[in-house]
Amino acid sequence: MSTRASINHWQPPANHEATELRRLLEERYALAGENVSGKVFEAGCGHGYGTFMLAGQPAVAKVVAVDIDAEAVAIARGQLRGNEKVSLRIADIEQIPVPDCLWMVCTEVMEHLNEAEEFLARAQETIGLGMVLSWPVGKSGNPHHTREFEPGEMKQLMGHWEGEVKPMKEKGPDGTVLARYELGVFRKPL
Repeated sequence: MSTRASINHWQPPANHEATELRRLLEERYALAGENVSGKVFEAGCGHGYGTFMLAGQPAVAKVVAVDIDAEAVAIARGQLRGNEKVSLRIADIEQIPVPDCLWMVCTEVMEHLNEAEEFLARAQETIGLGMVLSWPVGKSGNPHHTREFEPGEMKQLMGHWEGEVKPMKEKGPDGTVLARYELGVFRKPL
C-alpha cells in the first residue's frame, strides 16, 4: 500500500468537531512544512497524520517521530509503512535525549508534560535551526493537561530564540470560540 493511498484512513467522521480539529491540525503542519528542512524531530506524533505531512515536504530528509502512546504509534506505523523518510519510536519525550535534528515540531503536547520548561531547554540545546510549537492558552478544563499556558508565555519560554507567534481559535458549529491556541515558529540565534 502506498503512503499516499493510506491517507484515506485519516479521514475524520463527518461532524463539525472532527472537521474543525482536522483544519487546525492541517494549519499547524502547513506552517511547519513551510519552515522545516533536513532532519526533523516530531515530539508527540500521535497517529502520524502530521508525520505524513512533514515527510511529504521536499526539503525534509527524515522525520524522527516519537509518541508515548504505543497504540497511536502502531497506527502511525501501519499508515506510514514503506515511507523511508520516517522513523517512529514509542518513548516518553521527557525521558529520552532530544535527537540531533535541524528542526523540532511539537503540537498540542507541551500542556501534557510534567516538566515542559525542562524539555524546551533540552531541545534548545540540541535542535540546530528551529522549532514549530503550538499549545492551548487559557483555562481548558482538560483533565489530561498538567498545566495551562497563558497568552504570550510561549515567546517568554523560548527566551532569546527569534520567533513569531500567531493566535488561533477552535470554533464550534455556531462560530463560538471553544478553545484558543498559540502557534509559533522560532529560529535558533546565530
